[in-house]
Amino acid sequence: MQAKSFAALALAMGQFIVGAYANSGYAGSCTNIQIYPPDGNTNYWKIAADCKNNAGQTNLNTKVNIDSCFSNSNGSLVAQLDGSFGLSCTNIILTGTVLSASCRNQAGASVNTSIDTSNIFV
Repeated sequence: MQAKSFAALALAMGQFIVGAYANSGYAGSCTNIQIYPPDGNTNYWKIAADCKNNAGQTNLNTKVNIDSCFSNSNGSLVAQLDGSFGLSCTNIILTGTVLSASCRNQAGASVNTSIDTSNIFV
């Protein structure tokens, strides 16, 4: 599935509103980009940010469920609808827009992996 399909899905679900800066990904119109682990209210990883919409207004603390966007494919983070990467990855961090984790491969070994989320959410 292409990156724009994931962005369309996130927008359609009303979870992540980004500005009209498609060429630079969501980082071009969002600030305060952070990652949050599952908590008592949710059982999934999420990215939150303050993002401008197409009218230029800022939507504060806008969130997207990233467990529904990424998967662990034999130790590599990949974009995949309903991927649930959090079930087989640990040490999950976000540096800028780069999501990094240690994910198990088919042999059971942990592999350090990263994916730039700005290539997925545009």
